Amino acid sequence: MKWSLSAKALAALPFATVAGWTGMVMYKRESANHPPRGFTFNTGSMDDIMSDTLQTGDIVLFRRNCAFMQPADALSCFLADHVPSWQGPYNHCGFIYVNHIGDKFVVEETYSGVKCRPYSARIITSLSTDIVVVPLRVKRTPEMQNSVRDFVEENVGRSSRFSFKTVLGHFASTGATATNAPMYPAAGLIAEAYVRMGLLPIEPTDQYISPTSCTIKDWTNYSRVKLLHDAHLDRKVPIRLL
Repeated sequence: MKWSLSAKALAALPFATVAGWTGMVMYKRESANHPPRGFTFNTGSMDDIMSDTLQTGDIVLFRRNCAFMQPADALSCFLADHVPSWQGPYNHCGFIYVNHIGDKFVVEETYSGVKCRPYSARIITSLSTDIVVVPLRVKRTPEMQNSVRDFVEENVGRSSRFSFKTVLGHFASTGATATNAPMYPAAGLIAEAYVRMGLLPIEPTDQYISPTSCTIKDWTNYSRVKLLHDAHLDRKVPIRLL
């Protein structure tokens, strides 16, 4: 059977759309990855002053634009945004790690794995429309700092625990997930770091969130999060709002 020219064009449309989308995303990402001002904040700017206040364990919340992701990741992002128990003003999160010489990093579990990137570069190159920092108020002991350092070294570079199958399962309300894997890996990574810091119990309890069950919604509703050692999450500080 011979196809007409219009039928061939119609059949090719989805492929052309995906190719166009991919090209647009690559262009936006390439532009973001080469900012004219470089990867550090201007000295004395509000961003620079804010970065000086960051401490290990502070939470960074992002509102990512799913359209600026590659098609497969964009679909996962879109579905995750429509899971009722995950819905909120933010759809991604990470935490601050400050090393022994004072350098600040954002540690996060993304679709491509666990990453640890300089805070200034992460913010400047981000395509997110909304970014806030939620300060963690606690007396940070050397043991806490060392625990986070070890946690970061153990996890950075490993494969992501995000799974399209898991996202699809929650979107379809089946809640299918591996028993030992976090329901929402980006949120679970923060909870795992807090466990290592001694701010959350090792064994799950009804009073505290756990790495396997917490989601982005828990960290978005940070005022309700209960922590050990009199720690608490303070009011969010806007970093970017477009």
